[in-house]
Amino acid sequence: MPADGSPQAAAKAGKTYYLPKGLHARLKAGWWATREHPTLSAVVSSVFETESARLEREHNDGHPFPIATAPLGPRARGVDGESHTYYLPLAVHERFVSAWAGTRTQPDAAASVSARAAELLEAEAARLEREFNAGNLFPPAPPGARGVDPAVARQQGETMSRIWQKRRSKK
Repeated sequence: MPADGSPQAAAKAGKTYYLPKGLHARLKAGWWATREHPTLSAVVSSVFETESARLEREHNDGHPFPIATAPLGPRARGVDGESHTYYLPLAVHERFVSAWAGTRTQPDAAASVSARAAELLEAEAARLEREFNAGNLFPPAPPGARGVDPAVARQQGETMSRIWQKRRSKK
């Protein structure tokens, strides 16, 4: 927590995954139509956290896997895909990569982190369509569709409040 006592947002970074063409748009349409999470990145983060916890329970006595440091293998091959970047808490991305790395020798393991991300995000898009749209695809999200991360919005509001307070006190 910072010295001023305000909550600190988790460090986030853009993390890129190689996904089949159209999957990002399908997931974004489902998120936009349902708004189960404040942002599309929050959907991805939730999916990755759930999968990491499952792998830890099933393959590591419920404990986090050691942070993956070795090269993580090839990019998904044979997929007509595109790169997409999501802004995730660093800890979520590291935990997801480490869980994949810790279980990649399992018979049903994906060939790469991106391949596993694609499988999970495909399943999430299908879940949203099933639960909220009778199994049908959602119409595309508007090109400028953006969510608002409540923690970041709160932090921005607090920062702006301090700036205006300083300006007022100088008068």
